[in-house]
Parts: sequence; C-alpha cells; structure tokens
Amino acid sequence: MNAQELDKGFSLTRTFYLLKNKVLEELPVPLIAAGVVFGLNLVFLLLGGEVPLNTRGASMGPVALWGLGILLLGFYLASRAFKGMHGRTGTEWLLLPATIAEKYLAALVWLFVVWPVASALGAMASSAALAGLQFLGGEDPGSIWHPFNRAGFDLLLGYWSLAPVLIAGSSVFRKNALAKTLGVVTAVVVVLMLIMVPLFMSIFGERDIDGSFSYNNGVFLAAGNERLESLQGVVQAISNVWRFAILPGFALAFAYFRAAEKEASDEVQ
Repeated sequence: MNAQELDKGFSLTRTFYLLKNKVLEELPVPLIAAGVVFGLNLVFLLLGGEVPLNTRGASMGPVALWGLGILLLGFYLASRAFKGMHGRTGTEWLLLPATIAEKYLAALVWLFVVWPVASALGAMASSAALAGLQFLGGEDPGSIWHPFNRAGFDLLLGYWSLAPVLIAGSSVFRKNALAKTLGVVTAVVVVLMLIMVPLFMSIFGERDIDGSFSYNNGVFLAAGNERLESLQGVVQAISNVWRFAILPGFALAFAYFRAAEKEASDEVQ
C-alpha cells in the first residue's frame, strides 16, 4: 500500500487488518495463562474432587478470581498497547501501511471491546466446563462464573477507567511500561495525599475530626460527622467525574498525541 492510498483518509478495512494482527500478536499470553489456570483447576478436580475457582466463586461473590484474572491480564495487555513503536520494532511500526488514527483505533478496539468480550466468554466457558466435569464426577458443580451482574459491571467500569492510564504509559515507556506506570501513579497519589490532607484539615479548621470516612473502590463513605456526611455526595460526584471522564479521557488523548508525535519525529529523521 503506497502513500497515495493512505492519503485517501481513514479506512475501516486497514483498521480491521491492524486489529487482526494485534489480536494474533497479543493472544499467546492470554491463551497460555488460560491454559495454566484451566489445567491447575483440572488437577485439583481430579485429585480433590473440586474446582478451586468455582468453589471460591460461591463463597467470595460472583466476580471472584475469574474476574480478577481478566482484569489483571487486561491491565498487562493495556501496558503493551504501543509497545511496537519503541526500540527495534519502531521502524516496522512506523512503516505499517496505515494512518496513526487507524493504528490507535485498532489498539483501542482490541483492548476495550475484543478483550473484555472474548475473555469473559472464555472464562465463563471454562468455568462451565469445569463445573460440568465436576458434576459428571458426582460432585457438587459449585458456582459457574459469569459477568452478567452488578459486580461484573463494576469490574468492567474499573477496567475501562484504569486501562487508559496504562495505555498512556505504554506510549511513553520503552520497557517495563506496566511497572513504571504504576510507579508514577503511586507517586502522584502520594503527592496528592500530602497536599489534600493538610488542605482538608485547614478547611475544617480543627486538628482532630470526629467521625470517620473511607474511600474504597471509588466509593466515598462518611459517618459520625455531619460536615463530612454533608460532603459525601459532592465528593462522590467529583470522584466519579474524575475516574470515568477526566482521567481516562486525558490519558487516551495523551496516548494518541504521543504516538502521533513519535510517528512525525521518526518520519523527519
């Protein structure tokens, strides 16, 4: 495909082929991880008569470790979104017969559509298969994992809100993007805490505040203090806007312009 063809503008066909190549490139790691998880549960089933993940699903809630595995693997894959534009593979990435918008969209469709749907279906099928084998062995099949509930929806929202940060990190860091991005995020959180805690204390004008408050999994709760309780709705609204709009939006925009800058600078060289 030559430059004249690329000048015709955005192409869904090129984007589809980029997406297909992306899936084929990234699929081995999830498949290996899925095989290991399925194999270990099968060994436990043969030796002990139960499937650990399905059993834990019954006692820990509907998401349990199946959902956690999908989430963690998704974060790992997000940290590799723009791995190809760095290092020795950078030239190959630059010479791909596609525009930066097509490369960017292919990566996003893979991470935000294909991966969540395919991994959820795969985990559900694996959980059901193991439960079926357990039932055929005369044992209680336990709980079959599925994402069609509030916990699964919350898991998806958490992934969609945090994965963009790792995508942005992958556009900056050449190696170990996951660890480096998490390190930067941790440092930013610590700095914000050092700023916000004194500010919070100065607003209340007292060194000791009665009552308690917590912020867990994006939910702000306050008790035992009327002023804290009156702020609960405002703090929760600000948190939701930050988590689900400002932070992921900024991260995705940053990743796009960083990739575009990389492509432009390499073309000049």
